[in-house]
Amino acid sequence: MKIEELGLVEWNAEAYKSFIELLKSYSDEAYGKFNSKIIPDIGFSYSVRMPVLRKIAKQLEKNKDLESFYNFVSAGSSYEEKLLQGMLMPKMNFKSFSDMISSIDYYIKKINNWALCDCFVSNIQKLVEGSKEEFLAVIPKYIKSPEPWPARFALVTLNSYYTEEAYLDFIFDAIQALVNHEYYVNMGVAWLISTCYLVNKEKTKCFIQSGKMDDWCINKSIQKIVESLRVSKEEKEELKKQRRKKR
Repeated sequence: MKIEELGLVEWNAEAYKSFIELLKSYSDEAYGKFNSKIIPDIGFSYSVRMPVLRKIAKQLEKNKDLESFYNFVSAGSSYEEKLLQGMLMPKMNFKSFSDMISSIDYYIKKINNWALCDCFVSNIQKLVEGSKEEFLAVIPKYIKSPEPWPARFALVTLNSYYTEEAYLDFIFDAIQALVNHEYYVNMGVAWLISTCYLVNKEKTKCFIQSGKMDDWCINKSIQKIVESLRVSKEEKEELKKQRRKKR
Protein backbone atom coordinates (compact mmCIF):
# COMPACT_ATOMS: atom_id res chain seq x y z
CA MET A 1 0.00 0.00 0.00
CA LYS A 2 1.21 3.48 -0.92
CA ILE A 3 -0.03 6.89 0.18
CA GLU A 4 -1.04 7.69 -3.39
CA GLU A 5 -3.36 4.64 -3.39
CA LEU A 6 -5.31 5.51 -0.25
CA GLY A 7 -8.09 7.22 -2.16
CA LEU A 8 -8.95 3.95 -3.93
CA VAL A 9 -8.73 1.37 -1.13
CA GLU A 10 -11.83 -0.61 -0.11
CA TRP A 11 -11.55 -0.63 3.66
CA ASN A 12 -11.78 -3.83 5.68
CA ALA A 13 -9.75 -5.33 8.53
CA GLU A 14 -7.02 -6.62 6.22
CA ALA A 15 -6.74 -3.32 4.37
CA TYR A 16 -6.44 -1.49 7.66
CA LYS A 17 -3.62 -3.80 8.76
CA SER A 18 -1.82 -2.84 5.55
CA PHE A 19 -2.42 0.80 6.40
CA ILE A 20 -0.74 0.31 9.79
CA GLU A 21 2.24 -1.20 7.98
CA LEU A 22 2.29 1.92 5.81
CA LEU A 23 2.46 4.09 8.93
CA LYS A 24 5.30 1.97 10.29
CA SER A 25 7.25 2.44 7.06
CA TYR A 26 7.33 6.20 7.70
CA SER A 27 8.59 5.86 11.26
CA ASP A 28 11.33 8.36 12.14
CA GLU A 29 13.13 7.42 15.34
CA ALA A 30 14.79 10.81 15.84
CA TYR A 31 11.44 12.57 15.41
CA GLY A 32 9.87 10.17 17.88
CA LYS A 33 12.49 10.96 20.52
CA PHE A 34 12.01 14.70 19.96
CA ASN A 35 8.23 14.40 20.23
CA SER A 36 8.42 12.40 23.44
CA LYS A 37 10.39 15.25 25.03
CA ILE A 38 7.97 18.04 24.12
CA ILE A 39 4.70 16.09 24.39
CA PRO A 40 4.24 14.51 27.83
CA ASP A 41 1.99 11.44 27.86
CA ILE A 42 2.19 11.01 24.08
CA GLY A 43 1.57 7.28 24.56
CA PHE A 44 2.32 4.75 21.84
CA SER A 45 3.46 6.41 18.64
CA TYR A 46 4.68 5.23 15.24
CA SER A 47 6.83 8.39 15.11
CA VAL A 48 5.43 9.63 11.81
CA ARG A 49 6.06 13.26 10.93
CA MET A 50 3.09 15.61 10.67
CA PRO A 51 3.61 16.49 6.94
CA VAL A 52 3.33 12.78 6.13
CA LEU A 53 0.12 12.47 8.17
CA ARG A 54 -1.36 15.49 6.38
CA LYS A 55 -0.49 13.91 3.03
CA ILE A 56 -2.15 10.69 4.16
CA ALA A 57 -5.28 12.54 5.31
CA LYS A 58 -5.49 14.42 2.01
CA GLN A 59 -5.49 11.17 0.06
CA LEU A 60 -7.99 9.52 2.40
CA GLU A 61 -10.42 12.39 1.90
CA LYS A 62 -10.74 11.29 -1.74
CA ASN A 63 -11.90 7.81 -0.75
CA LYS A 64 -15.60 7.10 -1.34
CA ASP A 65 -15.54 4.75 1.63
CA LEU A 66 -13.97 7.26 4.02
CA GLU A 67 -16.52 6.47 6.72
CA SER A 68 -15.33 2.85 6.93
CA PHE A 69 -11.74 3.99 7.31
CA TYR A 70 -12.84 6.52 9.93
CA ASN A 71 -14.46 3.74 11.96
CA PHE A 72 -11.23 1.73 11.89
CA VAL A 73 -8.96 4.66 12.77
CA SER A 74 -11.33 5.75 15.56
CA ALA A 75 -10.80 2.37 17.24
CA GLY A 76 -7.02 2.82 17.15
CA SER A 77 -5.00 3.96 20.14
CA SER A 78 -1.74 5.21 18.64
CA TYR A 79 -0.87 8.90 18.59
CA GLU A 80 -1.01 8.95 14.79
CA GLU A 81 -4.42 7.26 14.62
CA LYS A 82 -5.80 9.80 17.07
CA LEU A 83 -4.37 12.65 15.00
CA LEU A 84 -5.85 11.23 11.80
CA GLN A 85 -9.25 10.81 13.42
CA GLY A 86 -9.17 14.49 14.37
CA MET A 87 -8.07 15.51 10.88
CA LEU A 88 -10.83 13.53 9.19
CA MET A 89 -13.74 14.30 11.53
CA PRO A 90 -14.75 17.47 9.61
CA LYS A 91 -15.21 15.31 6.50
CA MET A 92 -17.89 13.17 8.15
CA ASN A 93 -21.55 13.73 7.32
CA PHE A 94 -23.21 14.45 10.64
CA LYS A 95 -26.98 14.03 10.84
CA SER A 96 -27.35 16.93 13.25
CA PHE A 97 -25.48 19.39 15.44
CA SER A 98 -25.95 17.11 18.46
CA ASP A 99 -24.53 14.20 16.45
CA MET A 100 -21.46 16.31 15.70
CA ILE A 101 -21.03 17.28 19.37
CA SER A 102 -21.31 13.62 20.37
CA SER A 103 -18.41 12.82 18.04
CA ILE A 104 -16.39 15.71 19.45
CA ASP A 105 -17.12 14.57 23.01
CA TYR A 106 -15.99 11.05 22.13
CA TYR A 107 -12.76 12.42 20.70
CA ILE A 108 -12.05 14.69 23.68
CA LYS A 109 -12.15 11.62 25.95
CA LYS A 110 -9.20 10.25 23.95
CA ILE A 111 -7.09 13.39 24.35
CA ASN A 112 -4.22 12.93 26.78
CA ASN A 113 -1.75 15.66 25.79
CA TRP A 114 -1.64 19.27 24.60
CA ALA A 115 -0.64 18.41 21.03
CA LEU A 116 -3.70 16.23 20.37
CA CYS A 117 -5.90 18.90 21.93
CA ASP A 118 -4.53 21.86 19.99
CA CYS A 119 -4.26 20.00 16.66
CA PHE A 120 -7.88 18.87 17.00
CA VAL A 121 -9.07 22.44 17.57
CA SER A 122 -7.23 23.61 14.46
CA ASN A 123 -8.82 20.82 12.42
CA ILE A 124 -12.45 21.57 13.33
CA GLN A 125 -12.58 25.15 12.06
CA LYS A 126 -15.39 24.39 9.59
CA LEU A 127 -17.41 22.58 12.26
CA VAL A 128 -17.15 25.48 14.71
CA GLU A 129 -17.63 28.32 12.24
CA GLY A 130 -20.49 26.51 10.53
CA SER A 131 -22.50 26.63 13.79
CA LYS A 132 -20.70 29.38 15.66
CA GLU A 133 -23.39 30.46 18.13
CA GLU A 134 -24.63 26.92 18.75
CA PHE A 135 -21.07 25.81 19.39
CA LEU A 136 -20.48 28.67 21.79
CA ALA A 137 -23.45 27.46 23.83
CA VAL A 138 -21.74 24.12 24.55
CA ILE A 139 -18.41 25.65 25.57
CA PRO A 140 -19.43 26.02 29.27
CA LYS A 141 -19.77 22.26 29.73
CA TYR A 142 -16.12 21.85 28.74
CA ILE A 143 -15.04 24.84 30.81
CA LYS A 144 -16.66 23.35 33.92
CA SER A 145 -15.12 19.91 33.44
CA PRO A 146 -12.94 18.71 36.34
CA GLU A 147 -10.62 17.14 33.74
CA PRO A 148 -7.86 19.22 32.10
CA TRP A 149 -8.31 18.39 28.42
CA PRO A 150 -11.99 19.36 27.98
CA ALA A 151 -11.12 22.65 29.71
CA ARG A 152 -8.09 23.28 27.52
CA PHE A 153 -10.15 22.32 24.46
CA ALA A 154 -12.65 25.05 25.37
CA LEU A 155 -9.94 27.65 25.97
CA VAL A 156 -8.09 26.91 22.72
CA THR A 157 -11.39 26.92 20.80
CA LEU A 158 -12.25 30.34 22.24
CA ASN A 159 -8.76 31.56 21.37
CA SER A 160 -8.95 30.25 17.81
CA TYR A 161 -12.50 31.23 16.82
CA TYR A 162 -14.00 33.70 19.30
CA THR A 163 -11.39 36.34 20.13
CA GLU A 164 -13.55 39.20 18.89
CA GLU A 165 -14.98 42.20 20.72
CA ALA A 166 -18.44 40.63 20.87
CA TYR A 167 -17.21 37.59 22.80
CA LEU A 168 -14.83 39.14 25.33
CA ASP A 169 -17.32 39.17 28.22
CA PHE A 170 -18.15 35.52 27.52
CA ILE A 171 -14.43 34.67 27.52
CA PHE A 172 -13.74 36.44 30.80
CA ASP A 173 -16.75 34.75 32.42
CA ALA A 174 -15.56 31.39 31.10
CA ILE A 175 -12.11 31.85 32.63
CA GLN A 176 -13.69 32.58 36.02
CA ALA A 177 -15.86 29.44 35.72
CA LEU A 178 -12.92 27.05 35.27
CA VAL A 179 -12.86 24.14 37.70
CA ASN A 180 -9.55 22.59 36.69
CA HIS A 181 -6.39 24.64 37.18
CA GLU A 182 -3.67 22.25 36.06
CA TYR A 183 -0.65 23.52 34.14
CA TYR A 184 -1.95 23.06 30.59
CA VAL A 185 -5.27 24.65 31.50
CA ASN A 186 -3.55 27.66 33.04
CA MET A 187 -1.30 27.98 30.01
CA GLY A 188 -4.43 27.99 27.86
CA VAL A 189 -5.77 30.85 29.99
CA ALA A 190 -2.59 32.91 29.61
CA TRP A 191 -2.49 32.35 25.86
CA LEU A 192 -6.16 33.33 25.56
CA ILE A 193 -5.74 36.49 27.66
CA SER A 194 -2.77 37.57 25.54
CA THR A 195 -4.91 37.28 22.40
CA CYS A 196 -7.79 39.17 24.02
CA TYR A 197 -5.37 41.99 24.85
CA LEU A 198 -4.79 42.54 21.14
CA VAL A 199 -8.56 42.77 20.60
CA ASN A 200 -9.28 45.27 23.39
CA LYS A 201 -6.32 46.37 25.48
CA GLU A 202 -8.19 48.39 28.10
CA LYS A 203 -10.90 45.81 28.73
CA THR A 204 -8.38 42.99 29.01
CA LYS A 205 -6.11 45.03 31.25
CA CYS A 206 -9.06 45.71 33.55
CA PHE A 207 -9.76 41.98 33.74
CA ILE A 208 -6.13 41.25 34.58
CA GLN A 209 -6.20 43.90 37.31
CA SER A 210 -9.53 42.68 38.72
CA GLY A 211 -7.89 39.83 40.61
CA LYS A 212 -10.33 37.29 39.15
CA MET A 213 -7.43 35.04 38.12
CA ASP A 214 -4.81 33.56 40.41
CA ASP A 215 -1.34 35.12 40.58
CA TRP A 216 0.24 32.49 38.32
CA CYS A 217 -2.26 33.12 35.51
CA ILE A 218 -1.94 36.89 35.91
CA ASN A 219 1.85 36.77 35.65
CA LYS A 220 1.87 34.26 32.80
CA SER A 221 -0.74 36.30 30.88
CA ILE A 222 1.41 39.42 31.27
CA GLN A 223 4.46 37.46 30.14
CA LYS A 224 2.65 36.29 26.99
CA ILE A 225 1.49 39.83 26.19
CA VAL A 226 4.99 41.23 26.75
CA GLU A 227 6.39 38.62 24.35
CA SER A 228 4.12 39.91 21.56
CA LEU A 229 5.69 41.97 18.78
CA ARG A 230 2.36 43.80 18.43
CA VAL A 231 2.60 45.49 21.83
CA SER A 232 4.56 48.72 22.28
CA LYS A 233 7.54 49.03 24.60
CA GLU A 234 5.62 51.54 26.74
CA GLU A 235 2.68 49.17 27.16
CA LYS A 236 5.00 46.33 28.09
CA GLU A 237 6.66 48.37 30.81
CA GLU A 238 3.28 49.39 32.20
CA LEU A 239 2.05 45.79 32.22
CA LYS A 240 5.16 44.55 34.00
CA LYS A 241 4.17 46.76 36.93
CA GLN A 242 1.00 44.65 37.29
CA ARG A 243 2.91 41.45 37.98
CA ARG A 244 2.09 39.76 41.26
CA LYS A 245 4.97 39.16 43.62
CA LYS A 246 5.60 35.68 44.96
CA ARG A 247 4.17 35.25 48.41
